[in-house]
Amino acid sequence: MPDNINNNEDQLIIDTFNNYIKEVIANNDEEITNHLIKFLQHLVQYPNELVEVVHVFKSLEGAGKDTLIELLKIMLGDRYVYITEDQQD
Repeated sequence: MPDNINNNEDQLIIDTFNNYIKEVIANNDEEITNHLIKFLQHLVQYPNELVEVVHVFKSLEGAGKDTLIELLKIMLGDRYVYITEDQQD
């Protein structure tokens, strides 16, 4: 456990988020899970570095994509998150 994780509640939040990424967003694919976790870490650790990556999430309605988008908007701000339902965009 990292030094800055002080209690079981903090660890529960981290575990819940990691499980959400793995099970909901990455469909239990370890390679995708690891990529997304590293991508999110980079966004937080190096906010001044431009990451020239576009992630496209496609699934049935209600699968949980919007939850990730909302979390990213909270972390990064609306200005840095683009959402569209039109694949041509």
